[in-house]
Amino acid sequence: MSNSLEKKILELYPGQPVFLLGYHDREMRLPFFEAYVYLGGVQNQEDELSSWFFQRAEAFLKNPIVNFQKNHSDDLLVVDRDGLCTFVDWEGLVAELSERKTIYETGSFPCRTHKT
Repeated sequence: MSNSLEKKILELYPGQPVFLLGYHDREMRLPFFEAYVYLGGVQNQEDELSSWFFQRAEAFLKNPIVNFQKNHSDDLLVVDRDGLCTFVDWEGLVAELSERKTIYETGSFPCRTHKT
């Protein structure tokens, strides 16, 4: 496991706001993000976390207590190690968007033809 993923796993705590970050295009010009709340994880037989549970922020504000056996809603998201890398915290979100903004402003994007 990479050090950055290990660090991310160790820093997660229940109730922490995190952001699902992605891009609409392969050139990473058009980001999207959605707020979630980390709920906790499930351990495998080796006592390592193998699944991480997140709830959409809006749903968390309405009902922060989740019954996983009864609630199979789109407001809940379960990810494995591969999916975990799509989540960032506040600092990660700001850093990623700042980096993308700098790239955009320098004209490095293929579709960027003029400065505003």
